[in-house]
Amino acid sequence: MIYPCIFLALWTLLVLLVLALSRVEKYGLRRFQPTSKPEPDFETRCTRHFSNLFEVPVLFYLACILIQVQNLQDKNLVTLGWIYCGFRVLHSMSHLLSSKVGPRLLLFVFSNVALVILWVKISRSLPWS
Repeated sequence: MIYPCIFLALWTLLVLLVLALSRVEKYGLRRFQPTSKPEPDFETRCTRHFSNLFEVPVLFYLACILIQVQNLQDKNLVTLGWIYCGFRVLHSMSHLLSSKVGPRLLLFVFSNVALVILWVKISRSLPWS
């Protein structure tokens, strides 16, 4: 289960790189001076999505740690982890490349369904005594 966790962390760092490059393109390498001007559309979406990658995915990282610590050996958990990562990547692409909310919302819902199922399977696999 460690590989889906590492993959999502690397994906988050890639989104950070894209955000940094979009800001360098906009402001150059000179020191950024805050203004009242709105951010460009892509930069706004990138900033919001980068923040989004630190909200619900935290539950995924916790699930990965719990699976490792409890040494839960279940291929279904790994499959669900990869499904979650896949939907998060598709959600990222939808968020960064389009301003259409409908498809992005569906991908967000699908990723969260995978995460809920992952947590249910984890809770059923834990020794409760």
